[in-house]
Amino acid sequence: ERLLKDRNDEVGRAILLRIGSVHDLPAADAQYHFLCMKELYLPKRQTKTQGRPRNDVDEEMQCIFNYIEDSSEECQFTIEELINKIESDCRPHPRTVKQRLLEKYGDDICITANMPYIVCFKSTGHKIINDFWYQNRLSEKEERTRIVETAAAIIVEDARSQVYNLTQYPSSDTFIDNLNDLIPESLLAFTDAVVMSKKKGNFEKWKKQSLAIADCLLTAIRPKSYISPLQVGVATFLYKKYGSRRLIDVLSSLGFCSSYTEAVRFEMSSMLEPHLTLRKQALSQFVYDNADFNIGTIDGHNTFHSMGGIICVTPKSAVVSSPHIDRLKDLPSAETIGCLGTLPVKVFEKTGPGLAAIQINPLTLNFSHKSLVSPSASHLLWLYGKHMNRLGIGGWNGFMEDLTRNKPHDITYINCQPFINSPPS
Repeated sequence: ERLLKDRNDEVGRAILLRIGSVHDLPAADAQYHFLCMKELYLPKRQTKTQGRPRNDVDEEMQCIFNYIEDSSEECQFTIEELINKIESDCRPHPRTVKQRLLEKYGDDICITANMPYIVCFKSTGHKIINDFWYQNRLSEKEERTRIVETAAAIIVEDARSQVYNLTQYPSSDTFIDNLNDLIPESLLAFTDAVVMSKKKGNFEKWKKQSLAIADCLLTAIRPKSYISPLQVGVATFLYKKYGSRRLIDVLSSLGFCSSYTEAVRFEMSSMLEPHLTLRKQALSQFVYDNADFNIGTIDGHNTFHSMGGIICVTPKSAVVSSPHIDRLKDLPSAETIGCLGTLPVKVFEKTGPGLAAIQINPLTLNFSHKSLVSPSASHLLWLYGKHMNRLGIGGWNGFMEDLTRNKPHDITYINCQPFINSPPS
């Protein structure tokens, strides 16, 4: 009986169940069944557990836990990024990592439902501050400090719990329109309370300042996992206006705009976006003009000759713009960017003498009264005003603008076209 208990397998338990009610086996003339005796002579079967040993998974998950908790500046990670931090060759499955993270951190971590999983680790600093202070309550001054620190911890936790898309920029038409939706409510409420308190006059002005300050704070909380459309727009504007990298670097170090690299990345991402798509029933007008800048007039070299243009589309709603701009991971080379928007220059080659190819035909003009266009009422009114020398009757363009001012009209969409640079012909 002791050997069967030590065996502790299915065969041993079955034999113990049969002989449990018998106190004297020889007196009962007990005999081994042939199959039972055969099983007893066989070695004990080793049952193998499925999957990897739990100790190995625990060690690998501990590497992930340490990386998350030691990353003080970052709070948004991908599961793939966390798995790559494991030093051993064995890697757990992403679903296993997700389950273990939820088991350890609970409500202090947010994980997206769909793959690829994005992990946002919250801070529990405000809970620690509350517990510590209530256990060691001292003075009113320290209470005010504790309240401020608690509010800051709550704001940081809300900011770290947001998931932001780092692979796309907003479209150029709505680049900063949804900036309010990107900022946590607690952070926006804090800046509104600080900036707009006891203010008079134009509240829209103070609201913009509050929103800009909240955006700067969010960028400082999450410098690598949040791309501010406002700061990218400011950096791009400064780069296009002044062309100074030093200016952008100084303002970026102070937290007022994005880095020079991010401004260049956005510019190149915009250049690689597809062209405009127009709906039917849209009126398109191309307007071009040339520009000649004689920079070096002494020797005649290094002059700048270019032709720039715009496209005017009416109505504006006929333009189908892309909902977003794909953010480039790697910046393309200068040769690749230089080939964008270029138009091949076709040189006209004369095949023969020009004057010999000209044909002059007799021009006969036969006007009929039926083909003439009768003047409209607005034409007659303007002509009558000019004839009577009425004051206030301006030119034809101004008169028609005043006459049609209250008529319904559509807004025109204007977009810049690529500049054509070539030497003068």
